Amino acid sequence: MSRKRPVLVFPAAHHRGGVERIVWEALVHLATQGPVVYVGEVLDPPIDGVEVWKVPTVRRGASFHARFRRSSRDLIAANRGHDDVIVTFGVDCPPGEVCVVNSVHRSWVRQGNDVVIKGVRVPSKVRYLMPRHQALLLAERTYFAGASKHHMVVVSPVVGEDLRAHYGVTGPITVIPNGYSASAFTPELRSTRRAAQRAAWNIGDEQIALLFVANELHRKGFACLLEAVARLQDPRLEIHVVGRAPIDPYADRIRELGLDARVHYHGSMETGLAHAAADALVLPTQYEAFALTIVEAMASGLPVVTTTVPGAGDLIEHGLSGLLQHDPLDADELAGLIREVSDA
Repeated sequence: MSRKRPVLVFPAAHHRGGVERIVWEALVHLATQGPVVYVGEVLDPPIDGVEVWKVPTVRRGASFHARFRRSSRDLIAANRGHDDVIVTFGVDCPPGEVCVVNSVHRSWVRQGNDVVIKGVRVPSKVRYLMPRHQALLLAERTYFAGASKHHMVVVSPVVGEDLRAHYGVTGPITVIPNGYSASAFTPELRSTRRAAQRAAWNIGDEQIALLFVANELHRKGFACLLEAVARLQDPRLEIHVVGRAPIDPYADRIRELGLDARVHYHGSMETGLAHAAADALVLPTQYEAFALTIVEAMASGLPVVTTTVPGAGDLIEHGLSGLLQHDPLDADELAGLIREVSDA
């Protein structure tokens, strides 16, 4: 019996993001077993044996989900063979026969804490009025409505439970936790790269670099981190932000806290290089399905400070493999943990 050809769909596959790296690694593995296709905008670096159906670049914005989904769906319809199996990695994509689900946005919106906007605490329900959340929730509804009976691959049991509870998914669900690259994340590699990467980021010997890796600043607790560092009044502490979400919305608060010179945004980049420069990963997250960022940091030997929420705290044994914050909104509690990891 011949092997069906997997066709993997996601906007980008590279080393500078969580799902992006998962898609890239999956393509590498599948290419060793036979023909495989990637459908998306960016495959970097290219992979031998992977055929690319390039989706024209779609401008980011609230309607990105609908436009990328439409473009990739049309491309698949024009090129797929009768033995192809479409595997999609999120709601930006058209529903596939296999849907890999890393999180459920509706769960975050429902569970998330209050929003702080320009220093004013606003009830969590305000999220439902925000265009970005409205677009994501619409994308989820239409995606899972079209794939309700399809095979779901989820990163944790709670994601499967959320799919059945929120979207009435009736098809089979398989739990496969996200893996990590054992060659890209090691203490030895971090140590080898450390001096050069700290020099590249202009981090002095006495400075303590706190790494924040995320593509969603509010959900991952960026505001709480800013408040905690400001309360410590320790000039050695710096915050280095890696991810595609710009920190511009927090510029006023950073200035008010006197952290202008100690908060640095690096955009998307290879996470292992960021580990080399850092002294600790600090991720005071409010909601997680499976925090690959934490797994990769631990594999690199980088100390981790995160919260007790499922998907983050269940990866850490407090005091042994990391430090845990019980209240994701408590900046004083986080400040104490940062002080502890800084003095270790």
